[in-house]
Amino acid sequence: MEDISMLDAETAAPDPQRGLLLLSLDGGGVRGVSQLVMLKEILQRLDYNTGSRTKPCDIFDMIGGSGMGGVLALFLGRLGLSIDDALLEYATFVSTAFDTKRNPLSVGANKFSTKNFEQGIKDVIAKYSPVNPNLACDAKCRTFVCAMSKANFTAKIPRLFRTYSAPKFQLPDCEIWEAARATSASPILFDDIKITGHSVSETYIGSDMGSNNPITTLLDECNLVYPGRHVACVLSLGTGPQMLNIPNTILSTYATLNNTLQKMSTDCEQTAESIAKRFREIPRVYFRLNATQGMEVIDEAAWNKIADIVSHTEQYVRHAKVDVDLDDVVRCLRERPLAISTGVIGGAIASTSQSISQGAEYAGVLRRCVDDMKAASRLPLELTRKIDDVLLSLQDVSSQNSDNSKLIMARLEEVRKLLATLYETVILNNIRIDGLQSMDFDPDKVCFPGTRDLLLKYIRSWVDDYDNSGKRLLWVYGDAGCGKSAIAHSLASFYTAFGRLGSGSFFESQNPKADAIYSLLPKISLDLAECNDEWKAALVSVLMTQPIRQFLSSFPFQIQKLIDLSRRVSFVGPLVILVDGFNYIGSLDPHGQFLKSFFARLQELPVNLRFIFLSQPDDDLVRARGRYPDINFLDLMNIPSFIFQNA
Repeated sequence: MEDISMLDAETAAPDPQRGLLLLSLDGGGVRGVSQLVMLKEILQRLDYNTGSRTKPCDIFDMIGGSGMGGVLALFLGRLGLSIDDALLEYATFVSTAFDTKRNPLSVGANKFSTKNFEQGIKDVIAKYSPVNPNLACDAKCRTFVCAMSKANFTAKIPRLFRTYSAPKFQLPDCEIWEAARATSASPILFDDIKITGHSVSETYIGSDMGSNNPITTLLDECNLVYPGRHVACVLSLGTGPQMLNIPNTILSTYATLNNTLQKMSTDCEQTAESIAKRFREIPRVYFRLNATQGMEVIDEAAWNKIADIVSHTEQYVRHAKVDVDLDDVVRCLRERPLAISTGVIGGAIASTSQSISQGAEYAGVLRRCVDDMKAASRLPLELTRKIDDVLLSLQDVSSQNSDNSKLIMARLEEVRKLLATLYETVILNNIRIDGLQSMDFDPDKVCFPGTRDLLLKYIRSWVDDYDNSGKRLLWVYGDAGCGKSAIAHSLASFYTAFGRLGSGSFFESQNPKADAIYSLLPKISLDLAECNDEWKAALVSVLMTQPIRQFLSSFPFQIQKLIDLSRRVSFVGPLVILVDGFNYIGSLDPHGQFLKSFFARLQELPVNLRFIFLSQPDDDLVRARGRYPDINFLDLMNIPSFIFQNA
């Protein structure tokens, strides 16, 4: 198992040009299985037709949990479990933790065996984090769990055990199992726990005592850790209607405790409703999913009811409204828009000066856009009028003297939409950076009728067979004059007719492009924006904050951006990326650098993006054949016989 605590610390910082994704997990004992089932449905939709198997720690920037939801947060965020692994391990764990009941009449004893709980959680940690059992790590997904100080639990202010460092209120580091025990140490379920840090011991009880839905804490924490950033999606998952299941014992010792517990048991849906009101002006950012029907009769310790929990949740996600919400969640996860600032979700209202400052930031983006357009000598009258509208909006913002921040932010949102229109219209449709140009395919250069039919049929079959083929690249090669370009133009003509040509680049020996290798992937990205609206929207959101020239920097950066964009969109069916004359774009050294970067990450791209390179059998090709077995090579000078036999 990969120990995510050993990943490079440089991977831990999320991209500031993408909205943050937050996940909140309620407490609910065994019923936490419902949260995993909902997450599984979301990630299956996200990964559909991509060949990927996204884990929650790959997509979410911060996960917060309370009670047994805190245990799940540690499984998903700190230990990096996939959804399928989490379902398996959590079912095994809760069957151990909630199996052996104690005698409820024993003074000082709680309902279930703390020893069983600790052994169960330690078994999972040993399996998935054998090298580093400590809570702190440098993984990208920042994770925290809530607990309460036993000495001050009536204050309802949770203490946070974090996998990361925070600017304030940092608790000493502890082991993962201790954090799991602290967040789930409900006085009616498990013993409290004493944790020592900085030579001082403190006793903790479970956070379900006042913070069973940690969403408010998550929003405040996001504002603390990511000041000045923007959020794309806040996903809050419940565990069904909360059951107040506090046993009344015959012991007067517990009478006061029971009364206190009854007053403090949190109705998670009240918290959820309060947060929903906070997001009322900015819809489709905050999502609350909570399976209701059938869950109200399942006790939080009923580990033998896991099959029922799964069934009730699978029925819940099929409801029409929930289905729409799930699609919107997936859209947010893909596009990661800069929807709302962390200061706003944390409850802070931007001052007029802060809003005007943001307006100045927009003005800077606008001026860069105008400069790009002037440099390209493309300023149609319609765009000039749009620019005037944007400038007037910015002027109105700057002249605001009131403290009506909501009005100012609304005006800034209008500016943002106008800027998006400008970038989409100008950068994607008009601007072409030097080196990106290649010839378009020529219908007059296709194969003669009746020639190469079986070979073209084989290539089309390879394109269509993306579900069964793990190879994303077909490299067709042969000597000069063997008909490679005719094959390329025939394929381009065919897939253009069916709307399946995602990108086509054609280079010839008479017109070599010495530096075009540095612009190939950016061109592919721009071409994909022309044929896929989701890709266009994702690319526009990136270009809003990042000049296009940065895409021409290094090959590892380019392929990373291509992967990032592909994770934010969905493709139905194959899209062909065609590059003819690959050996004519760049010298030997940059060719080798490109291939090393591209092939190393090729498997992370959607399987239905079908790359076809055509070239002469140069040194790059010879080296690639020996190093990259996941590429499908086709030698036109020695065509395999099975192509004709299987026709």
